[in-house]
Amino acid sequence: AFASLTLQNTCTLTQTATTSGTVNRTILTMAGAVSVDSTSTINMDGRGFPIGYTSNGAGGATTTNASTSNKGGSHGGFGGLGAAGNNGLTYDSVQEPVDPGGGSGANAGGGYVKIVANSLALSGTIRANGASAGCCSGGAGGGIWISVTGAVTGSGSVLANGGNGTDINNGSGGGGRVAFYYNTSVSGNGSLGLAFQVYGGTNAGAVANNV
Repeated sequence: AFASLTLQNTCTLTQTATTSGTVNRTILTMAGAVSVDSTSTINMDGRGFPIGYTSNGAGGATTTNASTSNKGGSHGGFGGLGAAGNNGLTYDSVQEPVDPGGGSGANAGGGYVKIVANSLALSGTIRANGASAGCCSGGAGGGIWISVTGAVTGSGSVLANGGNGTDINNGSGGGGRVAFYYNTSVSGNGSLGLAFQVYGGTNAGAVANNV
């Protein structure tokens, strides 16, 4: 484990995008604090399963049960319907997510990050949104698993939203998976100042499924 991680002054931590042959996951284990200031981000947007791929349930990627053509990518929620193609299936654990988001027929899903730390000060963002690169169907939101034994402070955001579809013929990505564990005796019960979003994307005609 590393001692600590501090992101400040417009710093971005990201990873190499997942491919059909290599599923990349960022796992940060800190003996001390993780701190992300209001100008900085842990950004895994669009770093998940590529176009037409999803999880094989064993750590890798597959085209089986993946979204194709105009369908939005699926993960925690189903992708939105489109004019053609197959809808991908939902997958991954609600309590302990381990996978990135599924690709759509046109865009990649959000990536994956796991953070284990003694404390978290989050004023910026931790994000793993599905891609929606200007065209067609959106990728699904990715996976975020955070476990903090000590204090949680800040008013930042944790996001794993599906990417938007461009129009009624192209489905939006489904929401991803987010699990957040913290010590209520240290940080208070229900008093966190953080914002969480795990929404399906939108388009001109339909909204994809949230988690």
